[in-house]
Parts: sequence; C-alpha cells; structure tokens
Amino acid sequence: MKTLISIVVPVFNVEKYLSRCIESIIRQSYKDLEIILIDDGSSDRSGQICDKYGKIDKRIKVIHKKNGGLSDARNVGIDLARGNYIGFVDSDDYIHEDMYLFLYNTISVNDCDIAEVGYQTFFHDKDIKDLDNHSKVILYTKQQAVISAIVNHQCQTYVWNKLYKKELWDKVKFPKGKLFEDEFTTYKIFNISTKVAVLNKKMYYYFQREKSIAHTFSIKTLDHCEALNQMMRFIESEYPEALPISCIKYYINNLWHLQDLLINRKKVANSKWLINEMINELMSYSKYLENKEKFMRTANKIFMNDYSELLVQRKKVKIIFFFLKRSVWLFYIILRFRRMAKRVTTLPRKMLHS
Repeated sequence: MKTLISIVVPVFNVEKYLSRCIESIIRQSYKDLEIILIDDGSSDRSGQICDKYGKIDKRIKVIHKKNGGLSDARNVGIDLARGNYIGFVDSDDYIHEDMYLFLYNTISVNDCDIAEVGYQTFFHDKDIKDLDNHSKVILYTKQQAVISAIVNHQCQTYVWNKLYKKELWDKVKFPKGKLFEDEFTTYKIFNISTKVAVLNKKMYYYFQREKSIAHTFSIKTLDHCEALNQMMRFIESEYPEALPISCIKYYINNLWHLQDLLINRKKVANSKWLINEMINELMSYSKYLENKEKFMRTANKIFMNDYSELLVQRKKVKIIFFFLKRSVWLFYIILRFRRMAKRVTTLPRKMLHS
C-alpha cells in the first residue's frame, strides 16, 4: 500500500466547473488518495454534484457546512485529513493527471517537506493542451523559500500547486474572513519546513474568472496589504539581513494598492486614514532602499544570482518615493497623468490623427 495523500477541495457555487475539477483528481495516476470535498454552503447544484461523486468513488468524502469562506473550508479539510501528505485544489481549477505522482516522487527522492509544480492560467472554459515543458528541480532551504516567496516568487505563495507533509499544517491554519489567504499562510509553512523542491513543469491549471478579486477593487483587496505588512514584520524578526531585497517587492505591491485606493477613495469609508496608514507603513522601510552596495551584498548572500531586475525596480521605487515623500497628491497626479497618457497612446491611429 502506498502512502496516503489527502486532497482538500473547498466548494462554493461552482456547478459549471466542479465536475472538471473532480474528474481531474479521480484520474490521477497516483491512486492512494483521500479526496475531501467541502461544500461551503453552496446555493447552486454544487453540493449535489459532490454527493454524486461521493457515491461513485469510495475515496471521496463529502462534507456539507454553513458558509464560512475559503479559509474556513480549507481548515475543516485539514482537520479531517488522514493522509501523511496533503494538497489543495480550488474547485474551478483542474490538474494534470500525473501531478501528485510527480510531487510525491519529488519529495521522496529529495527528502524534503514540500514540493511545488508550475501552473498555467487560462481564461476560458476550454481545456488546456498539455505543454511540452521539462521538469527541472530546484531545492531551497526554508530561508531561501520564505524570501523567494516575497522577492521573486520562484517559490510561490499559492497553496494549491504543492504537496506538503501533513504535520506542517498542525501548526498553521488559514485566516478566517480574509481574502488573499495564501499570502497570510504559505511563507509560514515554508519557515517550518526543512527543504522545498520546486519543479518548473506546469501541471496545475488555474482558471481566472473575469469577476475574480484579481480584476476588481474592493476594500477587501486591502487584505493583501495586511498580508504584505505581516510578511515584512516576519522578515524583520526572523531574517533581518534579507530586508534590503524583500522591501523592493513589498513597495511595488503596496504602491499599486495605494494607487487603487487613491483612485477609488470616494468608494471607501475612512479612506484618508487608510491612505495615511499605508504611507506610514511604506515610510518605515524606506531606509533599506538607500544603500545599493548593501542591497547587492544581501542579494548575493541569500540566494539570488540574477538581481538586475530588482535593481531596476529599486531605482523606479526610489523615484516614486521622491514624490510620495513630498505629497501623496503629487504622487496621485503623476499616476493619473500616466494613466491618461497610456490611454491616449493606445487609441486607434485614426483617432490620434483626426
């Protein structure tokens, strides 16, 4: 008997995509699976679809619960899981038939706690053709994995394209009531692991729906700012030598959020307070942008061979910060001007010359 792998699938109002997801898990070449479907209070036929598959395949366990959100559903699945290893699949996505076999073999061969594969995003209902991509494995220490998750995403913060030793999740849970729950969680899992293996082969197929949170502004998207702030405080506490390179990506992400908040400020209660809080948080790490030589030494010391892109981003962030320090509204005017200029340059040629 092979080692048992538990797969947790949170389900909420995805009747259109659910069968594709479940079928891709049932067809896995690694057969010793425990498939846990958590129906999180769906109001469509998703719960019935789960029950149908529960009768077809004895490996499937179906749980119906009141709606508590994605984090709560995942936590319920973690508590129920009996496997030595655990993975997560979102119910509108699907996976390559060999994904868990690759992940399990990678963990076994490299004696690590976590293995990760690449993913491919698709925007339509059509299935993706299998890509001819080679499987190269890169190993990371826990420190390298944590910092990579923040700096260049070679170790990604997504929870769903990985296989984990189940015992890691005895110590970490997803935050209830938050969006971007993976950003709050994955780096903590990396930090209690011994080693992480990353395969560049794309075996997870991520479905991007048009109305997803990635395409809309909501006060809830500011949960991402909170997650980023927690990450930076964690780095400051655990790996302070990595702050000079970690703060670059932190700034770029939070400057985008600041831009969105400024543009949508009339839609948000207490927007003035939120803007000031974001600026104060940004300012608190500004000193780490100043010393270029220290930045490069840190990049070399941690793990990065190629940090040229980060140097370019560092320069851009410093320019933006020059204006931001003087006036948030000067920063806002520049952003608006750039957005207008971009719209003009993308107008049809006839309109530009009329």
